[in-house]
Amino acid sequence: MPGRTMVVRLVLLSALCMIAPADRTFAQAGGGATAASPDMRWAVKIPMRDGVLLNATVFQPHLQKDPLPVIFTLTPYIGDSYTDRAMYFAQHGYVYALVDVRGRGNSGGVFEPL
Repeated sequence: MPGRTMVVRLVLLSALCMIAPADRTFAQAGGGATAASPDMRWAVKIPMRDGVLLNATVFQPHLQKDPLPVIFTLTPYIGDSYTDRAMYFAQHGYVYALVDVRGRGNSGGVFEPL
């Protein structure tokens, strides 16, 4: 269903663009980050139309308040392998969202491969 996939992507992109800054980020929490290190927010919940909440880890330029372009990865795999990529993009002016698909990681729902 290519149409449904596009709708899901657009909904995710819209939701991530409207995420309010978190109270505590990795850099602010004393996680050993430097001033140029991106802010990281864990467990950002993205609501779907059917009530399922997808889990995202969001990387963004440090203390950025203005709207920015968002790159997101929707994956069934462990997000640790994407950290270097996410840090790179966040250091170069993009918000990077690593989103767990339904039923994987901390996302709700049922995982249906393929």
